[in-house]
Amino acid sequence: MVKKYISINYIIILGFVIGVFLRILMLFYKGTFDMDAYFAWGNDTLFLGLNNAYTRNVKSYFPLQYQLFSIASIYVHLLKVDYWIVYKAFNLIFDVGIFILLYNILSKLKINPLLTLFYWLHPWFLIIYSLGYIDFHFAFFVLLSILILLSIEKNTLTNFLIAGIPVGFAFLLKPQVQTLVLAVGLISVLYYRVTKKYETFGLLAFSCFLFVVYTIYFFIYSKPIYFLAQTYLAISNIMPCINAQMLNIWYPIAYIMRPDNFTPIYRVSDQIKILSFISIKNIAILITIGSMLIFTNTISKQMRGKYFNSIFILLFGFSFFALPFLMTSAHENHLFMASIFLLIISFKVKDLLFKISVHTTLILQFLNISLLYSEDFLFGSLRNLFFRNMAEVGLVLTLISLPFLTYIFFYFYKLAKNNPFLPD
Repeated sequence: MVKKYISINYIIILGFVIGVFLRILMLFYKGTFDMDAYFAWGNDTLFLGLNNAYTRNVKSYFPLQYQLFSIASIYVHLLKVDYWIVYKAFNLIFDVGIFILLYNILSKLKINPLLTLFYWLHPWFLIIYSLGYIDFHFAFFVLLSILILLSIEKNTLTNFLIAGIPVGFAFLLKPQVQTLVLAVGLISVLYYRVTKKYETFGLLAFSCFLFVVYTIYFFIYSKPIYFLAQTYLAISNIMPCINAQMLNIWYPIAYIMRPDNFTPIYRVSDQIKILSFISIKNIAILITIGSMLIFTNTISKQMRGKYFNSIFILLFGFSFFALPFLMTSAHENHLFMASIFLLIISFKVKDLLFKISVHTTLILQFLNISLLYSEDFLFGSLRNLFFRNMAEVGLVLTLISLPFLTYIFFYFYKLAKNNPFLPD
């Protein structure tokens, strides 16, 4: 048994080193054009201050993310190297943190930690890193919260306050965390309604605190008191399209609604009215919120025992999955956070079709994003070959993906009734 444990650790260390080596090689590849925007926002925050930087730029991310960019920019100017090397190195720090957190989460759940290498060496997660997306930042804080929740021995308000600190940081980084905060709020209300206990509201306390702090900051700089709140509410109007190249239920609809064959998928607006009084975006919002209400109501019934914190794996996972699956304006990288939770769940459940659905989904997402942006010989050549038919390629990938995505979506509701992470 001891020898087996040692050999597993050696394999994990070897896999980790290989993953780090691959990521170091990827430091020198610029990635997507989004990185230019990251660097510009980081420079503006560094040299003009957060208030001016956040005011003058497109507010597609939230204030703390701008400040993280500015820290990376400091090292760009100190080291005098290509900015994407530093920005990706910054991502690597968070990515290594995710690896460590995931290793410990799997250990807490009595899942073989060797499976952490599925994350570390999987082409889907590697391509997200290679292209320079910054989802690793908020993902680190989300997983840190999960690890704290799994480590709690007694569900007290203080413990939930501590677990909510990473959620607060994540909430001030990227818009995807809004659905997580909504989900936690809903389940806390439902938990209080049944038990008259309010401990789980502690998960939201630091998010509220940070939000108030930044609101006061902008107010001091002569912004309206509602300035920050307005940026959160208006986030879906930054790129108001039916689909931003994510393989989800809206891709075929966006494809059909293109005015001509030359219009990219991401140019089809989600502001189009249906029945002359409700837009496609509002329909998507209603569907998403409705699904959250049903899910939280179902899973809240498992919160009556002494120890129920493992349900937050399902709650967090569903909130990050439902957003890119059901909402308009979903981008090609928006399934990243959900993918980590899908891996964790797939390691625990016995349902073969769910496992197949998860891994097929990740491969299809990898193919989609590689065909869109990868510059290597294979995918670069394929993109050049299908350049005039990329919308059709995306449509085919979507039609293949939808049965698997749909199965995952409804399987979450099954898990909400029978949580596989609850102790026997």
